[in-house]
Amino acid sequence: MKPPMLKADGGNWFSWKARMELQLGRRGHVGHLRSTQTVPPDPALAPGFDYDTVQADPSLLAQYRTDERLFLHWQNENNAVLLHIVSGLPDSLTTKALRLKLANKLWKWLVDEYEKKGDAYAQSVRRTFDDKRCTATGDVRAHIDDMEEIRARYDAAASEPMLDSEYYRAIVDSGASRHMSSLGSRFVTLRPIPPHPIIAAEGAVFHATMEGD
Repeated sequence: MKPPMLKADGGNWFSWKARMELQLGRRGHVGHLRSTQTVPPDPALAPGFDYDTVQADPSLLAQYRTDERLFLHWQNENNAVLLHIVSGLPDSLTTKALRLKLANKLWKWLVDEYEKKGDAYAQSVRRTFDDKRCTATGDVRAHIDDMEEIRARYDAAASEPMLDSEYYRAIVDSGASRHMSSLGSRFVTLRPIPPHPIIAAEGAVFHATMEGD
């Protein structure tokens, strides 16, 4: 499964993090992201290790092979997780990421590096959304399309997506109880109606010409 790509500015950090956790969790590797995981020791690096001595003693050799299998299994999984994460990072992070060698250390570094950066980016996008206005003579359809695009950017960057109620409250403040969209493809059914004036929050007026479900 192709890993998601993290933007260098952290613009999609929270969605990237969630998707990466889902992908690794599906493979049973999510434990490698946790700093509490125990790393099995490499038996060949044990103090005083001498392979000739171990090989001469059947019980020592059996224990060595058991420990070696545990270590190699962990090492293979750790490397697989490392490769998957690094494959989803921008080039500017790759060298530092590979130096960390342990998947849980890489994950902790990314969380420390991007958690605040991703939140700051999301807040910046949200301010853009909240401040955007359509003038009385502006193209309302284009304005709504822009708001949809900004909302999508916010949802990709934020830890929690924007609520529909927040979105529609920003678009329309006419007392209407129905959802509105400039995208006909989002409706299951559509039927024409006489033009109905809608007053946007900033005072602009546009006309609904169709309704549906």
